[in-house]
Amino acid sequence: MVSPAAAANRFNQTSLSFKISGRTVGAVISAGETDEDTIVGDYIDYAVNLIDGNGELLQDSAWKGYTWIVWEEQTNTKATFPASGDAEVSISIPTTGVTPNTFFAGNFAIVAYQSNDTATAAIMQMFTAENVSPMLVKHDPVDIASALPVSKHFEIRYPNMDLAEFVGSSLTSWFHEKIAGSGDLSTYVITDLELTSGSIILTGTVHAATEAKILTAFEEIERELLKNPSYGEVAFEFTNNACMMKTGEVREAVSNGACRGDSTGVPGNGSGVDVNPEDGEITALEGWAIALIAISAIIATLFVVFLIMVCFGRKNGGSHRLMTDGY
Repeated sequence: MVSPAAAANRFNQTSLSFKISGRTVGAVISAGETDEDTIVGDYIDYAVNLIDGNGELLQDSAWKGYTWIVWEEQTNTKATFPASGDAEVSISIPTTGVTPNTFFAGNFAIVAYQSNDTATAAIMQMFTAENVSPMLVKHDPVDIASALPVSKHFEIRYPNMDLAEFVGSSLTSWFHEKIAGSGDLSTYVITDLELTSGSIILTGTVHAATEAKILTAFEEIERELLKNPSYGEVAFEFTNNACMMKTGEVREAVSNGACRGDSTGVPGNGSGVDVNPEDGEITALEGWAIALIAISAIIATLFVVFLIMVCFGRKNGGSHRLMTDGY
């Protein structure tokens, strides 16, 4: 019996495509739109097309008389292309063994057998299908709701970067890998990471067993971001005293939430930290700052009144004095 795994060991290289008799064959593998909310235990349905060197779908599915299959190595799932017509097939990948709250990309290969007896036939050629978009496999929402009853939201802003310079889906999965991990239903889980433009703004939600666990999650997010991780050759620089991370009870209003860490680097304090919003966005004062301004204004007003009364008393020969105890 000849398996794809055994055959792979006999080839020095695998690639995104291969060439036979002057003809280049490649593959396009994409997940269905309905698989955006995949819960562990569901199946991910992929559409697989064989294409020529011009990116056109092969219309002779059994080209060269071979039997073509697509094989996913991690789950050992296989699907056979039709014996004639367009070279396209669907393959359903189980997620039972996938760790919840992680991305599944799969290890896909296209294998050409000499005949349709794939158990014994010789493998004529194979190549790996790279750059398959990863799919997030989520916890069951029911499990999250029962195990992690407390939730809070956060926003991380990189004001001097432009989201348009990146592939959004790839950058989201990269952030997920950095700060969300797999998540543990006994402590906390980070979900629903979303990137929006106007610089780069990452919004997410922490589900936790207690308020203390939420604070732990925020601290661990900051600790990871302070490493200034690189996406390709681009470093994402994070400062925990520049109000680059905010938290709040309402996801839609987290931009107006409380700053994490020492906020001495907030714009307007003379620190030189530039986190000014762009594209018409608004940065609101925190509640404590508004209260401090109001109290300072009241104290200043009372001081002015006091000076006026003292000056008025002196003008009248000292006949007027402020009331004191025992007067």
